[in-house]
Amino acid sequence: MYETIQTINGAKLLGAVICALLCAGLWGKQVLADERYQETQAYQEYLLLPDSYKSPQMEAKFKHSFEAERSVKNHRCTTGQTVARCLDTMSTQKGYNDLGWRTSGDIGQFLVERMFVTWDGKTITYRWSVDGSGIVKAGNKKALKISTK
Repeated sequence: MYETIQTINGAKLLGAVICALLCAGLWGKQVLADERYQETQAYQEYLLLPDSYKSPQMEAKFKHSFEAERSVKNHRCTTGQTVARCLDTMSTQKGYNDLGWRTSGDIGQFLVERMFVTWDGKTITYRWSVDGSGIVKAGNKKALKISTK
């Protein structure tokens, strides 16, 4: 009888350990993603909002904005690199002033842009849209020219 109780307790302990490992594996990535988000400029901008504007919905909008921008930056460029690396290379060329990334919109539909100004004052804008499921689509001819499908 005592051995049966020990076997049952051992099985429960083993089950608990397996469950803990599975939970850590499944949710560990989300926790890591949340920690990375909290280190971003988007989260810092949310923290700077007056308390009267802060809400779970507003924080979700900032987080989704960050994720949309990250999706575009990691999207494949026609050179085989990421869009971010491709445009970073362009920003180092003489005659281009990098105005950086800008994200606008709301949950479900964000516009992500990277803008440059040339030496003669022309603005070059690369624009993508990101829908609620994270699908990245080129939003203008410049973005279409460097993006893979």
